[in-house]
Amino acid sequence: MAKTGLLERLNAGPVICAEGYLFELERRGYEASWVRVGPDYEVDFYAERTGSAPLLIQVSLDTTADATWEREVRALAAAAVEFPRSRPLLITLDPTPPLRPMPSRLEWYSASQWLLAAE
Repeated sequence: MAKTGLLERLNAGPVICAEGYLFELERRGYEASWVRVGPDYEVDFYAERTGSAPLLIQVSLDTTADATWEREVRALAAAAVEFPRSRPLLITLDPTPPLRPMPSRLEWYSASQWLLAAE
């Protein structure tokens, strides 16, 4: 099976690169790493900055598919329990808010909204 290069992937549609969010977290003064919760769940970023609540960030292209919603939100909600002082954020490239209600404590942002925030 041939690997698809970045240019082919970009031509085929949107590509989310976690590094871009990492660079933005660093620009905002956070130190970030990924988080594993239990044996099955991963969250893209756990970010800390002096004087602020830690951030838990899960990034997704969109969450309209049931399986994607379940995977992304389940991992973020589980991490929020493990890190009760954190601010858990679900960030999607899709600018439309999720149709499903967000679980308690979880916040949704579109990628453009979060990346352009003045924080």
